[in-house]
Amino acid sequence: MKLNIVFLKSAKGFTKKEKRQIKNIIKNATYHAAKFLNLRDSNIINFTVYRFCKNYIGAFTQAEDLIYISIPRRKKINEKELKSTIYHEIHHVKRSYFGYSKKKTSLFDALFSEGLAIVFALEKVPEYVPKWSKYTKKFIEKWLLKIKKHNHKLTAEKLVNKSTKALLKLSKVKL
Repeated sequence: MKLNIVFLKSAKGFTKKEKRQIKNIIKNATYHAAKFLNLRDSNIINFTVYRFCKNYIGAFTQAEDLIYISIPRRKKINEKELKSTIYHEIHHVKRSYFGYSKKKTSLFDALFSEGLAIVFALEKVPEYVPKWSKYTKKFIEKWLLKIKKHNHKLTAEKLVNKSTKALLKLSKVKL
């Protein structure tokens, strides 16, 4: 497997030491995930890394060979958070769940894929629990009941085709 890691320039960039640290974390986590998930050795994955003004590491798998990673402007890079993020995104590569996918994806497909990627990341980095993975079964059941209550004509088939934004609006649940 070949990795290409590119750091985009920004007003508050990365030091040479931070770049080395980030590259090492990305390489180690990617190779470990690829081995575990049986990704082909011929795969090439391009990582684009940049700074941004949020307080968490964000990432998005755009295509099977392209992952965007945004790292906050903190004094110290959270190694466990970055590892967890890499495992999560490599899981999307393995399952072919990415932005430029040829297949049509429903909300339930997305929830399933996100759930599996979260579980994989939690298995590999159990010390880091992302805030978006903390929803309990009770919370989800309550949320789904509210959706149905506010729109009694909403069938399961119609629910699947709703956007996440529409579902949140229907449920009146504050996240």
